[in-house]
Amino acid sequence: WSWGSGAPAQGASASTEQGGSADAAERREINRLAQQGREALQAGEYRRAAHRFERALDLDAQRGVLWQNLATVRHKQGRYRRAEQLALHAAELAGSDPTLLRESWWLVAAARLEQGDRQGAEEAAQMARRFEDAGGPRVGALPPEQ
Repeated sequence: WSWGSGAPAQGASASTEQGGSADAAERREINRLAQQGREALQAGEYRRAAHRFERALDLDAQRGVLWQNLATVRHKQGRYRRAEQLALHAAELAGSDPTLLRESWWLVAAARLEQGDRQGAEEAAQMARRFEDAGGPRVGALPPEQ
């Protein structure tokens, strides 16, 4: 089952997240840490990725994309309950960003499915689908029940 690209969220949200409270120098540091985290995640270096995202969150805990990226790391590590919690928090902070909302809800669906909560996964997938038209093509679907 594919809940999305599996890649960390990036793009406009990664550098210009609404609701951030950091000054210019802190924003540069946050963006640097986030970029290092994305690179580590893509390289499969999950501990290093988590550390970078956590350091960035220490500087600005209002960036939903950082929470979503950390949720992706936890999912890759098999820490599905924590991934679900972090992705839900990312969705809370997403504001009107349809891409972040969609990807966060797909991650919630994936984490719930991994935990054996098919109904919860279906509900999260429905939430993700609500943001497809506003933010681009469909990125995932639940597999048929076995």
